[in-house]
Amino acid sequence: MIKHIILFLGLFLASCGTLPQAHTVPDDRIIDDIFLPYLEEFKSRARAAWGIDVMPKGIFIMTFTDIHDGATVGRCKLIGDFYRAVIIDQTAWEESNEAGRLFLVVHELGHCLLNQGHTKSGFMTPHIQHFYDEELYWEKLFNPEMHLIEHDECTSHE
Repeated sequence: MIKHIILFLGLFLASCGTLPQAHTVPDDRIIDDIFLPYLEEFKSRARAAWGIDVMPKGIFIMTFTDIHDGATVGRCKLIGDFYRAVIIDQTAWEESNEAGRLFLVVHELGHCLLNQGHTKSGFMTPHIQHFYDEELYWEKLFNPEMHLIEHDECTSHE
């Protein structure tokens, strides 16, 4: 927990200066440039499916870090209603193909922006997939009935 507070404070305080390879947008958003296309696609598909903007108010961070926790390669951190962070393991990112990267980012955004838990299949399965039917997975992400049918008991948001 202390590590995450230090990460948040470092990123928050650094936002007053120049952040290398980062893009600052309104409402205290700090997003590494590499994640912007994935975030924009996620937001666009959410608008098309639900007609809403899924971006939260308050602080939203998407960045790389080293996650030394077994097989965990990404995390969504929620603190109250006004702080959300998606952190992605740098090594896992570099070793993933494009489909794996999309899967990882969409999975963590599903937790952070849609408050979704894990499911047995689709983007919200807890096991990263490098080959999948992308359009079917997008449909499952934004179709609540599909999740109700397949929901399992896993509640971890990692």
